[in-house]
Amino acid sequence: MNPIIDHIDITVGDLKEAVRFYDLLMPLLGFDLAKKRETYEADDDYRQIEYPHGNFIFSIVQAAPGARGQAVNFEAPGALHHLAFRAENNEAVDGFYRKLLGTGASGVVPPAFYKQYAPDYYAVFFCDPFGIRYEVVYYGVWNR
Repeated sequence: MNPIIDHIDITVGDLKEAVRFYDLLMPLLGFDLAKKRETYEADDDYRQIEYPHGNFIFSIVQAAPGARGQAVNFEAPGALHHLAFRAENNEAVDGFYRKLLGTGASGVVPPAFYKQYAPDYYAVFFCDPFGIRYEVVYYGVWNR
C-alpha cells in the first residue's frame, strides 16, 4: 500500500468563524477557494466545508451541538497534536509566516530552526481560532 492521505477532517466549535479563518489560510497553503464546497446532512445536523486540493481534501466540520463550547486539548488521548504542511524551502516558510500574520491566527511562533528534529528543520507554528495547532515546515531529505 502507498500511504497517501485522502482527506483530513477537523472538527471546529463555530463553523462560520472557522470559515472566515480557513478562507484566509487555505490559499496560503496552495488550496484554490474556487473549489471549496459545502456538505450538509439534515438528519445528523452534519455540516462540512471541504477545501479540495490535488493532494488531498482538507475539511472543517461543525462540532455536535453538545460539544461546541468545549476547548481543544491536543494532549488528550486520541486528539490531533498538530498538523504540519511541508514547504518547498526556508524562503517559502518565511513568506508563509508574513502572510499568516494577516489571518488572525493565534499562538504564532515565528520561523526558526529546530535542530532537535533535524539539522535543517525550519518551521513556523500557529493555531486556528479554536486552538487547533498547525505547522509549516521545511527540511531536507533527512528522515524521509
